[in-house]
Amino acid sequence: LPEKFNTDKIVNAIKPTKDVDGFHKINLKNIRDGKNYIMPPLAGVILEILDDIKINLKDKKIAILAHSDIFMQGVGNILQQQGAKILPCNYDKNNKNQLQNCTKQADIIITAIGKKHYLNADYIKKGAIIIDIGIIKEDKNTFGDVNFEDVQGIAGYVTPVPGGVGPITIACAFRNVLHTYRITHNA
Repeated sequence: LPEKFNTDKIVNAIKPTKDVDGFHKINLKNIRDGKNYIMPPLAGVILEILDDIKINLKDKKIAILAHSDIFMQGVGNILQQQGAKILPCNYDKNNKNQLQNCTKQADIIITAIGKKHYLNADYIKKGAIIIDIGIIKEDKNTFGDVNFEDVQGIAGYVTPVPGGVGPITIACAFRNVLHTYRITHNA
């Protein structure tokens, strides 16, 4: 939403049982507490991708790079509940060297910062899994946070942009629409 709007106030005006994005404060509290919650689509995407490539999250070190605290906390809590360890790789607060030192420890890097090709080979260790959620539009082109060509041969797996998480995100959102319908209609 444009900055003039209070996003939290608007999101929290939605009934928690109809919050298909999983950002309502009650849903976020349920995620944190490990109670029954609506899976945020981006967290669902991450879990779907990791499941598809047969990654067990137990004891995996994960770096989550994002501007959104809601995204980082919700996804981080869900991944921790799966046995992962979230590294303190704060994109906004760490300088470039600190960030590189932190991300090079990660088995998995999830990036949603919106900076074209920001993440390159200098940020990853050999075999790291990278899930690029960043979307940057320039003219008619779409780019991600990851310099895909630069990390090839170093990363064990990297999602492309475009064509990576986008279609799966839409599927996870539709799954939530169906789920919330069933909740509210006892179907």
